Amino acid sequence: MSRRTSSGKTAIAYWERYNILNEHPKELNALLQDYKTRMDNQTLPVGYYYNIAWEEGEKRFASLKQLYASHDGNVVAPAVYFWLRRHIDGTHQQVFSMLESLLGAYQIVEKQPRMYFKPGDLPRVR
Repeated sequence: MSRRTSSGKTAIAYWERYNILNEHPKELNALLQDYKTRMDNQTLPVGYYYNIAWEEGEKRFASLKQLYASHDGNVVAPAVYFWLRRHIDGTHQQVFSMLESLLGAYQIVEKQPRMYFKPGDLPRVR
């Protein structure tokens, strides 16, 4: 598997994760509040995102289950917290727009209601 194909799969997972988080605002707000509280109190343990995204999170957040069938947990877990940090710093819309433009350039996504692609559906680079 080429590095570009792997990167493309990661980009799709991040794109899907953003859409799923925004479709579940209560879960997004709960994740944001928990993350911010732990950061403010300096109680964010090393590897925290793995616990939430895999063990604890799958039980608490239905939206987290949606990507496990098509993406490795090593991609899903950091994607969750990448978008939480982008929500906190106020750049989530700009970063998502850039990601969507990148995926659109490869004709992987279109700007319309959410579309899912299997991670292996990325174009092959010659």
